[in-house]
Amino acid sequence: MRLFKSNLLLTVVAILLVACGSDSQNSTPGPGANALPGGIWVGQIVALGDVQPVLAVSTDAGDFRVLDVTTGGQFAGTMTVTGNSGTGTGLAWAADGTTWDDGSGLTSLEITANVMERTQISGDWTAGSGETGTLTLAYDDVHARPSSFASLGGIWFFTDGAYSLFLSIDSNGDITGSDTDGCVFVGSTFIPDAAFNTYALTIDLSSCGALNGIYAGLAFLTDSVATEDTLVVGLDDGTNSVVVALNRPDVT
Repeated sequence: MRLFKSNLLLTVVAILLVACGSDSQNSTPGPGANALPGGIWVGQIVALGDVQPVLAVSTDAGDFRVLDVTTGGQFAGTMTVTGNSGTGTGLAWAADGTTWDDGSGLTSLEITANVMERTQISGDWTAGSGETGTLTLAYDDVHARPSSFASLGGIWFFTDGAYSLFLSIDSNGDITGSDTDGCVFVGSTFIPDAAFNTYALTIDLSSCGALNGIYAGLAFLTDSVATEDTLVVGLDDGTNSVVVALNRPDVT
């Protein structure tokens, strides 16, 4: 299996940027309340003047995935919010084919951010390898679509040259699939909150050599050619990272 990304993500970002600029309310929590960090987000990471567009998905429980839409890098972790002040810790995977300053492909991550509920997240990140940068994310209302196994279910595929991968998700959220490298996928889906367009995936990857393992992460549905025809996924097994946009078979 390839640790892959998709050029389709650039199209997804462009569509979400047009749709961004939410009409959501409640960006400031009431007295004694904490801002909820959940959302689907469009924005950028900046480090040493280098700007990378990203997509992000997070839950109100604080789990987050920030997906580098051009290089396949990923931030993953958990954020705690007090008032509007968020602090997060997790892991950071370098862009495909690159390393962090210390020569590693994976390092620890810390984030401090201002969280405006269902509006914006902005702040600073620090990698354990020494790099620092900023993060700015704008909320997108695609998050407010309800989630269900009926919406998620069906066949999903990814292709890159001679390589292809397919997943089948049934009416219970159970996942099966394979790819042209012989890797086999078996997993399940959990819906954290049916009111929001966010899915938690766990996939057992086998017959894939050094990449075998249990991968977990978050996903969401968005629109490329048709409504909810694209599934954006960020997963990891604690060592390897996967960022991919899958399509339905009838999307051309």
